[in-house]
Amino acid sequence: MGFWLMPQSEAYLRCTVSLPRYRDLGPLVETLNYLENARITSGFPDIASPLNGYPPIGQLQLWNETGPPVMTEEHRKLLGGVTLGYSGDLEAYGLKSGIAYWELWLSFYGPLEVIDAQWQAAQRHFAKLEGAKFRVVDRLPLPLDPAQAERYHEPELGIPSLRVFSIGARTPWNPTPSKGHMWFSPIIPRTGEAIIEANRVFSEAARELGMPLFRTFTLPACFWERSFIFILATSVTEDPATNKRYRDGFKKLIEIGGPHGWGEYRTAPVFQKTVMDVYSFNDHALLRFHETLKDALDPNGVLSPGRYAIWPKHLRGSQT
Repeated sequence: MGFWLMPQSEAYLRCTVSLPRYRDLGPLVETLNYLENARITSGFPDIASPLNGYPPIGQLQLWNETGPPVMTEEHRKLLGGVTLGYSGDLEAYGLKSGIAYWELWLSFYGPLEVIDAQWQAAQRHFAKLEGAKFRVVDRLPLPLDPAQAERYHEPELGIPSLRVFSIGARTPWNPTPSKGHMWFSPIIPRTGEAIIEANRVFSEAARELGMPLFRTFTLPACFWERSFIFILATSVTEDPATNKRYRDGFKKLIEIGGPHGWGEYRTAPVFQKTVMDVYSFNDHALLRFHETLKDALDPNGVLSPGRYAIWPKHLRGSQT
């Protein structure tokens, strides 16, 4: 396996595009898709909802270390009345207070004259959306002084870092961290409509299953250009009965995602059979293909038998 690395960039430009209304989510994603496909932006985009109190994923570690932005009591109360991240009162409050419904973070890498032109082009496309506002957050020569790095999500600047794992660590803002977590991460289409539909489907399921997956609204990770990763998680608790209920619930969530075409992007071994069962097209053609490869390359079943629900022939069918 190899990695094709980009050259050290001369400069880094980080900017935001803010939009004021709930209905702007679809056009925001559509415009983002165009900018990425046209290579106008080449960094890691990140969608936040300041009005819903949802941060950019790349800044979760900073929120955990320093705490979230201050929110008024009126704002906090309005969040209790939202459905799928929306209420008319919440939108009116955002318009009155100047708080964006959606905030897209964009990154640009390259010579300053090039990335400045790319940012100008991005603004031209987003300016077609009513009420769009633009902000330059950082305009930095590279490489970055190591003393400055902690103010950023370091991987965006080519700096290896384990700080992202502070999301589950003990900090002043998280004095009693969990014992671990379980991820459910289905892949959804790269549209605003899919974001809202995934929120609807999984928030309803979470209520029925008694799983604390949602606050007000969940936004996806934008790591890939062709799809979104919708990330949900529950903590591992000290109560075995609760942990079992969450594990059973996660299997149900995987089964719910299947008919919608939302397959899991990665999973723990305990859920791998459930995930493979969801990929059932043409009488489980994918699994049968994997088993054919297994039989040809590892006929004695020496290599990780059962991993990814792919069992060697002499054990196949004996698993529950």
